[in-house]
Amino acid sequence: METKNKNKKKYFLILILAIFITAIIAYIVVNLPKEVAQANNAKRKQDIILIINALHKYTSAHRGQLPADIIPDKITEISTYGADICSALVPHYISALPIDPTIKNTIDDISNCNYNYTSGYYLLISKDSKQIKIIAEQSELNEQISLSD
Repeated sequence: METKNKNKKKYFLILILAIFITAIIAYIVVNLPKEVAQANNAKRKQDIILIINALHKYTSAHRGQLPADIIPDKITEISTYGADICSALVPHYISALPIDPTIKNTIDDISNCNYNYTSGYYLLISKDSKQIKIIAEQSELNEQISLSD
């Protein structure tokens, strides 16, 4: 009788443990994409701050002038074929140009401006070139991420 009770207790503990492990795995599977998206959005916010700070340093050093490839009053992607600000900023005002976390391939950021690049971030400069806005178009979880100075 006593052996039967011990076996039932062992079976019950194993069952509880299996349910607990299954619940943990289910929680991770369900919440992992959200956690990744939140981390990506946090990275985007940091990247935007870095880009705006680098542009401010540039304009301070160039008597208020912005890099030549910026078209005022037009939302333009920061890329080789858009607002190509890489060579103006890297490495003097920022060590490397950040890349949106969802378009990264084998590099984390752009430190060599001699290659074609796409950052995934967009730039909007006011007509009078006094206000800078950086936009993360690929933000996740319906969060709108942008920063104006």
